[in-house]
Amino acid sequence: MEAAEARGVIGPEEADALEVADVIVRGHRLEGEGETYLVVEVSAIVHTEDVERAAERAAVLRKVFPEAEVRAVVAGSDIHPLAARMARDRGVWWLKESRPFPPSEIPIPS
Repeated sequence: MEAAEARGVIGPEEADALEVADVIVRGHRLEGEGETYLVVEVSAIVHTEDVERAAERAAVLRKVFPEAEVRAVVAGSDIHPLAARMARDRGVWWLKESRPFPPSEIPIPS
C-alpha cells in the first residue's frame, strides 16, 4: 500500500483504511489467469457499517490492483436485514460460517 500511496494511486486515508481491514486475501482466479483479492470485514452480526466498510475498502484495493478481481465480503453468523439489503445493492458477498452467499442470493432476514 505504501508503494501505491507513493505513486499517488491512493491517498493516505485510503491506505490507512486498507491497513485496518479485518482480512485481505489474495489468490488466483479459478477461471482464467490473474489474481483475486477478497476484502473481508468480520463481525458476529453483520451491520450496514460492515457492508459499507467492505465495499469502500474493496473499491480502494481495485485502484491498487486494477487488473485483479476484487470482491468485498462481510463475514458473520448473522446479518441484519438492512445490511442484507445493502450487501445485495452494493455487490458485497456474505460469508456465514463456511458458506459463501453471492450478493443476489443473500437471504433477507425477517
